[in-house]
Amino acid sequence: MKRTISLVLLALLPLSGVQGDSLLENSITFKNGWKYSPWLGCYYPLSENWLYHLDHEWLWLDGDDETSVWIWNGELGWIWTGRDLYPILYMASDQAWFTYTPGSSNPRLFYDGESSTWETVRSIQWKRRISQFP
Repeated sequence: MKRTISLVLLALLPLSGVQGDSLLENSITFKNGWKYSPWLGCYYPLSENWLYHLDHEWLWLDGDDETSVWIWNGELGWIWTGRDLYPILYMASDQAWFTYTPGSSNPRLFYDGESSTWETVRSIQWKRRISQFP
C-alpha cells in the first residue's frame, strides 16, 4: 500500500527542473519521468542529489562518478557503493559490508557476510541500538 501511494504521488510531480542523476550515467528514461539504472534499478530523480528508489525509497547521492557513490538513506544512514559493487554495500554506521537482495522490499533483505545472517532494516537498527550499551 505504501509503495502504491508513493508511486501515485510521484506520478503527479511536475517533470521540469529534474536534473539529479549525473551519478547514474547510463540510465534509461521512461515517459513518466521514472528512470532505470542498469546497476541501481528504478528510480525517480527529484533534484540534483535526491531521488526516490523503487526498493530503497528516499536516497541522497553524492560522488564524483558512478564507480564510487555515497548514499544517504533515512533508515540506514550513510552507505558506500558503486556501479561495480552494488548490491554490495558498506554501511558506515556499522563499519560493515552487507549484500542487498535486489527486489526485496517490505522488508528489504541484507546479507551480513561477517555473521552469515540475513538482516532486515529493523534488525540492523536494533543491533546498532544495543551495541551502544556496554
